[in-house]
Amino acid sequence: MRRLLIPLGAAALFFSGNAAAADYALTPDGLGVVRLKPSAPIAATTFDSSLLPSGYTSSTAFFGGSVSVTDYRAGNRDGSGGSSIDVQFTPPATLGYWKNLNWVQVVTTNDPKNGEHSPFLDGDSDSLPFYNDKHTNPPGPLYFHDFPRRPASHLSATNPIIWNANLYPVVYDRNDNSIQVYDGVTYGWEMKKAPVGTTSAIFTNPTPAGAAVGGVGTSTFVWGIGDPSLLSFTGTSFDTTPGERFKIGTLTFHNGVIAADSGANLVDFEVPIHFTNIPELDFTFKTTFTLINTPNTDDDPEASADIISIGSFGYSFHVLEGETASVDVMAILDVSLTGTPGGVSVIDAERESGPLDPGPHFVIKGLSFENPGSGGFITQVPEPSTWMLLVVGLAFISFVRRYAPQR
Repeated sequence: MRRLLIPLGAAALFFSGNAAAADYALTPDGLGVVRLKPSAPIAATTFDSSLLPSGYTSSTAFFGGSVSVTDYRAGNRDGSGGSSIDVQFTPPATLGYWKNLNWVQVVTTNDPKNGEHSPFLDGDSDSLPFYNDKHTNPPGPLYFHDFPRRPASHLSATNPIIWNANLYPVVYDRNDNSIQVYDGVTYGWEMKKAPVGTTSAIFTNPTPAGAAVGGVGTSTFVWGIGDPSLLSFTGTSFDTTPGERFKIGTLTFHNGVIAADSGANLVDFEVPIHFTNIPELDFTFKTTFTLINTPNTDDDPEASADIISIGSFGYSFHVLEGETASVDVMAILDVSLTGTPGGVSVIDAERESGPLDPGPHFVIKGLSFENPGSGGFITQVPEPSTWMLLVVGLAFISFVRRYAPQR
C-alpha cells in the first residue's frame, strides 16, 4: 500500500490500492498500450474559474475535509483502453446540511471527444459545471468513479494519446450559483502504439553432438570442416499491426564445402522480441532450423544447394553450392487472451460497473522466408491442415469422376 499526504491545514489525500500491479494495460486488439500517470494531490488554487459556465463563481476552501483514491488502475473495456479510478471525499463535519457536494473535473487531452476544446469541464451538460451532476448532502462522503478511455485506432491520427484530469470536490450553493473548491487529485494516462520494437537472435543446441560447430549462443553459427557453412542473423526494428506479416530480421546463409559427416543437421533459433513501449511483454520465440547438407553434383546446381527449413512452418531456403545469399525472415504477431482481470471497485454503480475486458499478450506465428537474394531460392510446402484439405479435395474429385453417370 502507498500513501500520499499533503501538508496539514489542507485537505488530506490518501492513495491506496494495487495500482503498481496495473499501471499499464494492452488494448484487446493489441494495437495500443495505456500507461497510468501518477496520481497526486492538487491544490484548490489551481482550479481555473474561467472554465465555469456563465453565472457561476468560485472560491477556495482551505480547511477541512479529506480526499482518498481508493482504486486506480489501467484497463480496457469495450475495445478501448484508459484508466479506472475511484475517489472518496469526506467533507468537514461543520459543513451545513443545506450545501450540496459535487465533483468538478477539468480534462486536458490531445484527443477530445464531441468537439470539445481542451481543457474543458467534464460533465453531461454545458450549463452545469459538475461531473455527471452527482451530489450528496453532508455529512456523508461523496464518491467518484470514472473510466476515461479511447480506442487504439485513434493512434493513427494522434500518437501518443494523452489524457489528464484535475478532479476537485466542491460545495455548491444553489442560492447564488457559487462553488467552494477543495483540494483534489490529478491523474491521467497516455496511450502509445504497442507492437513497436526491435529483434535479435541467437543459435543454440546444435546436433549431432559430434558436429564441428562454432558461434553457439551468438547470432552467427558455423558448422563443418573445410569451408564451413554459416548462418548469421541481423535483427531489425518493427512497427506492425497484430495479424499482419512483418519482418523480424535478415538471415544470411553461406553454403560451404564441408567434409562428410562433419556438419550439424539441427540448430535452435531463438528470437528475443523487445517491445519499446511495453517491455513487460517482451518474450523469446524459439523454433528449430533443419540443416540439409546435400551431396554436390556437377550437372545440377539446384540439387547441390544446401537447405534450411523452419520448424513445421513449411518454408525452406536453398543456397547454391559455394554461394552466400540472404533472405528476410517474416512472422505474424498475434494476440492471445490471458483471462479476465478482477473487476474494478465501482462505488458509483450507475457508471460502468463490471469487470475489465480480458488482457491479451503477444505470440508469434506464421514464420516464413521472403525476398531471397542472388544465389538463393525459397520453396514452400503446405501446412499439414492445408495438405489434408488438398488430399481430400483430390480424392473427392477422383470419386466424382469415377462414379459420374454416363451421358
